[in-house]
Amino acid sequence: GFVLPGILSRCTSSQPPSLQLFAVQSLESWLNSLEVVLKSRDVDVKTEKSVERLKIELDRVIGIAPVLMTVWRHPSKLVNHVASSLFQRLCDTLSIILAHAQISPEEQMSRVWSTIIQVALRQPIEHRSRYHAITLLVPRVGAAALVESQTRIFEQLLSAMRLKEVSSSCCSCIASLLRSLVCEQAPVGFKSK
Repeated sequence: GFVLPGILSRCTSSQPPSLQLFAVQSLESWLNSLEVVLKSRDVDVKTEKSVERLKIELDRVIGIAPVLMTVWRHPSKLVNHVASSLFQRLCDTLSIILAHAQISPEEQMSRVWSTIIQVALRQPIEHRSRYHAITLLVPRVGAAALVESQTRIFEQLLSAMRLKEVSSSCCSCIASLLRSLVCEQAPVGFKSK
C-alpha cells in the first residue's frame, strides 16, 4: 500500500519534532495493526499465494529498520525516545511473520536477522542506538549465531567502550552476549542465575 511509504518519509523528513513524533507514532500504529492481524487470524500458509504475501510483508517490515535507526539518532528526545520500544515491536512483528511463513532458521538468519544486524552495525560507533539494537537482537538471533555472523563483534564493542557516551551501552551489550553464550552452551537442566 501507499500508507507505509508516506509514513516512513515523514519519519525522516526535516519537519518540526512534534510532526516527526506524529509520524513515528503512526509507524507504531501501523506495526501494531499488522501484528494484530497476524495474531488474530489463522494465517493460511497452505497456499503459495499466502506464503508470498507473508514474504512481501516481511520485506516491508525489514525496510522499516533503517528508518528506525535514523529516528533513534534524532537530536530531539521527543522523537528518539520512542525508537527503542518501536525497534522491539519491529523485532516482535518479524518473529510473528517468520513463524507464520515457516522460513527455516538458516534462511531467517541469512535473509532477515543478518540484515537487521547490519542495519544496526551501520550506525556510527558514537551512537547508543547501535549497541542497544544489538542487545535487543541477542535473544532473537542467539548469541552464538550473532557472534558467528559478526566475528569481530567483541573487538568492535571493546574498542567502542573507550567512548564515554556509549561505554555503558557497550558494556550492557557485551554482558548480554556473554550471558547468552553461557546459557546457550549450558547443559540441559542447568539454570544460570
